[in-house]
Amino acid sequence: MLLFNYIVQKYSDKEHLGKVYGFINTLTSAVLLTAPLLGGMVVKLAGAQTTFLTAAIIVVVVGFVSMVMPLRDKSKRNVQIDA
Repeated sequence: MLLFNYIVQKYSDKEHLGKVYGFINTLTSAVLLTAPLLGGMVVKLAGAQTTFLTAAIIVVVVGFVSMVMPLRDKSKRNVQIDA
């Protein structure tokens, strides 16, 4: 959360910072309201085991892609990545 706030403040225009935070708070509130309802419906339709397995696969794929993307762009940007 701290990193997210830093990125929003650093890369947003100073005159539009309030609008950006308002939009982000609206989206966050909408997600927090709808996620439990949709999650409950998915568990009821697909079953708990299938839902958790699918969520785990999605998390692993997103994590893997986020690790591979900087390596793919390394040659273009000439950035050193220490592993």
